[in-house]
Amino acid sequence: MTTQPPGAPRALARETAGVLLLSLGASGAVAALGAIHWAVSLAAVTAVVFIAGLFLRRSSTAWQRKVGTVAACLGFVGLIVTAFAAYPPLGWLTLSAAVCAAGAALATEGA
Repeated sequence: MTTQPPGAPRALARETAGVLLLSLGASGAVAALGAIHWAVSLAAVTAVVFIAGLFLRRSSTAWQRKVGTVAACLGFVGLIVTAFAAYPPLGWLTLSAAVCAAGAALATEGA
């Protein structure tokens, strides 16, 4: 049987409370953005999915990298769709930026 340090249950409770408060705060922020305009809240959610996918792509296991790639792609596609729905020129700007980024990545891969 292992012994735990004296502050272990308290640290676990503090971490659990922190994660709960973070989740509630993020949900409240998305709800507030949704009250402003539906496209703003949808853009915020898809941006979070995109960023989470980018972070998952840096993990060590292959399945996490695959999930990260899918999440990043879905998040970016969601951002483009939201931009087109809210303001079509913004959608074209986002799509053009993605094409430019892909072109720059391909052009500098051998350098």
